[in-house]
Amino acid sequence: MNNTYPSWTNWRVKSIQRSKKKYAEVLMTLIEANEEEHHSIPYASPIEVLRTLMDGNDLRQKDLVPIFGSESLVSEVLHKKRALNKNHIEKLSKRFKVSPAVFFEVAAFPDLGS
Repeated sequence: MNNTYPSWTNWRVKSIQRSKKKYAEVLMTLIEANEEEHHSIPYASPIEVLRTLMDGNDLRQKDLVPIFGSESLVSEVLHKKRALNKNHIEKLSKRFKVSPAVFFEVAAFPDLGS
């Protein structure tokens, strides 16, 4: 006795799998479109992110001195006179428990700013 299924059964299984894959693709496209329209997060510059994190944690410039080294350096960064460096980004991401990517400039990733 042959224990294999007839060839039409294999075709049916493959057809169902293709249908499920197409359904999942359509569903993912719809979910992505819905999230983009209703739940997208607008771009914020690294300094806007930093100011928001400071506000959310009730911090002032002097509270960031351990990260930047001096209050004047914190001020320069917050007034966009000096850019965040790798060391600042690393310390800020650890301090606020966020991805370092939130402190990257959009120029490094042009497709994010649109």
